[in-house]
Amino acid sequence: MKHNMGHLIKPHKHKKRTTKIFYTTEVIIIFKGSLRVDFYDQKQKYLSSRVLGAKDIIMLVHGGHGFKVLKKVEMLEVKQGPYSAEKDKIKFNEIDEAKIKIK
Repeated sequence: MKHNMGHLIKPHKHKKRTTKIFYTTEVIIIFKGSLRVDFYDQKQKYLSSRVLGAKDIIMLVHGGHGFKVLKKVEMLEVKQGPYSAEKDKIKFNEIDEAKIKIK
């Protein structure tokens, strides 16, 4: 969002409602350091990679992803909940480092 000085967002609360979540999405905000994100399709096939640094934000919605810390990182990861690592995550083998394609 973007607002001019003095803009007021009225006090509010959010209504209770039932929501069906089909896939967990996540947002990562990088504060310090460097993180490589590896992207995979729904069939776990490697697609490409991207390097994130301080002040970068990424939202991961579909397909798979993996991470490699390139420089000591401080980051915030946000997922909608409730979230269970055992029930909500399928782990698979990462791509061979020699096959990484940075975009």
